[in-house]
Amino acid sequence: MRGSVVKRGKSWSVVVDTGNDPLTGRRRQRWHGGHRTKRDAEAALAEIVGSVNRGAYVPKSRQTLAEFTADWLAAIEPTLRPATHYSYARNLRLHVLPYLGSTPLAGIDAGALNGLYAALLADGRKDSEGGGLAPR
Repeated sequence: MRGSVVKRGKSWSVVVDTGNDPLTGRRRQRWHGGHRTKRDAEAALAEIVGSVNRGAYVPKSRQTLAEFTADWLAAIEPTLRPATHYSYARNLRLHVLPYLGSTPLAGIDAGALNGLYAALLADGRKDSEGGGLAPR
């Protein structure tokens, strides 16, 4: 993966090449801006390159968890039994999407997941019993 540091006005930005678009063949780049100094931008570039090399880089996206799970369920449906697909869709619809569905994927981190788990333990049951889900 390649990247560079570019001065834009009074701040510095990092430009990261993320490969070519498989459909069009055009080069794709991600910009990460707002660094006050060149040294800050170079440090950010090193961190981004390191995360790409570790396989931990997640480009910022406006796609929400609800949009992603809809695409994901459609993509895996042919590989699942109907009952399994129904179970995945139901659990997402009842337990996950009401809490995190409108959250952008980039905003889902350990804190967001811990908040989801806490909410489910407190009030996650959807039957007539009410209350939370049982801890495991």
